[in-house]
Amino acid sequence: MKKIRPFVKRFEESLEGVDRKTADRIRQAFDSAMERAKHDDLTGLYLRGLFEKKLHPLLLKINMHYLPFGVIAADVDQFKSVNDRPTGYRASDNKLYTGHAAGDHLLMDVAGIIKKSLRSGDLVGRFGGDEIICDLTFAELGDDYHLSDRMRNRIKYKTGETSSFGVTSSSTGVNLLEMIRQADLALYHAKDSERN
Repeated sequence: MKKIRPFVKRFEESLEGVDRKTADRIRQAFDSAMERAKHDDLTGLYLRGLFEKKLHPLLLKINMHYLPFGVIAADVDQFKSVNDRPTGYRASDNKLYTGHAAGDHLLMDVAGIIKKSLRSGDLVGRFGGDEIICDLTFAELGDDYHLSDRMRNRIKYKTGETSSFGVTSSSTGVNLLEMIRQADLALYHAKDSERN
């Protein structure tokens, strides 16, 4: 945010002399663009940078009080094949999509399922491709596993596709990047062993 402040100041200065109504419309468009830059256009999930930034103050509190914290990494199995499947993908809007639109709609459906599965205080972000990362504040490891299993079953039931999850949890000095790395490793182990 510090990097953008000089730009915002110059932007505001550039509106001097513009009639109020036009300036308000330009500010609204600017604010809307700034908000969209924080979220993935397709899924509406936080982008990785904002996800990590929002977690930072929370992690300070968690580490100070040794509170439990978990990370779940989720990935749709054989996601790329959905784009190539001649039969396409029937999305939650009950329309049939083929090609890259099939993968896009599958990803939107999976993101929606994951968001609905989380508690209101949990964060979820898209980390690239079809990988989604969730933070689970104040959740014990068993809770994390049960939640990831429920999400996996919901994804299979609602989309017909399988997914894999990696889960990690800690209550002793959380390092976010290390926890994401561990969840990623667990995810790749799940995908390499049996998937789903």
